[in-house]
Amino acid sequence: MPILTRRGLFLRTNKRENPMRIILNLPEKLLQEAQKMTNTGNETEVVLLALHELIQRRKSRNILEIKGSLHQAYDYKMSRRKR
Repeated sequence: MPILTRRGLFLRTNKRENPMRIILNLPEKLLQEAQKMTNTGNETEVVLLALHELIQRRKSRNILEIKGSLHQAYDYKMSRRKR
């Protein structure tokens, strides 16, 4: 998980991770704006931060969807009384 500070983006990496090289066609203005907003040093850090944030948001959304699907009539007080 990256740590974003005022000085930039810091990544904790696992030595066993094998980085994968890929070629991305990204709009230059979009990438520059993201670098300014995140105060990151290079394009790799911007992309890594964006991927980590996307994953966290999707996980949070999935948790909220699961929470909304729980049975509303569940009575937690009743289950505590049974103990």
